[in-house]
Amino acid sequence: MRTRRQFVGLLPATLAAALAPSTVTVPVDILFDKDAHLSDWGVRGFWALWAETVRDLGWCGVRLQTRVREAGMWRPSHRQPVISGLGERVLNVVVTNSIPEAWDNGRILRGVTTLYRGHHLCMIAMNFAGRNRVPLVAVNTCTHELLHALMLDIFELRPGGAYGQARELRIDWLATRLWLFHAGAGIRESARMYADRLRSAGS
Repeated sequence: MRTRRQFVGLLPATLAAALAPSTVTVPVDILFDKDAHLSDWGVRGFWALWAETVRDLGWCGVRLQTRVREAGMWRPSHRQPVISGLGERVLNVVVTNSIPEAWDNGRILRGVTTLYRGHHLCMIAMNFAGRNRVPLVAVNTCTHELLHALMLDIFELRPGGAYGQARELRIDWLATRLWLFHAGAGIRESARMYADRLRSAGS
């Protein structure tokens, strides 16, 4: 009888484990741009954004394995920035004040996600970045940019025109579903493919 009670007592935990999504771990380096001289407000603001991102991606079984370091960024005129300190086989999240002009082109971007000299890079501009505020319109900047990587957009050139706008709307829709409905099985499976490609990068 005791054995039976023990077995029955284990059922909820067993069922929960069976129903829980398998977790995908994505290695992330958070790099604060030492040349931007971020204010305390900017640093605290980033961590508030990041907490939301970790929570929302956690709903769909994506775990961000992070370490925190510094980066340097030189912004020469009319050229790509020169960024030092980026990690290999990780998604580098560079926290700075604003996106370099060569990438921003006057659009006042909140973030950008790209392959930069073989490195996987998300850049967050804390002068303009924001938390979840309005569904489909103003979602968490960190979540938005990381989704461009996890959904494999990072491997494509950023399209212009209607296709580019549609891609941005798709990412905002996915971020909204995570935020409000805790839904994102498709994100988890895409993140699994991304993590595999990240591990094999440069090999």
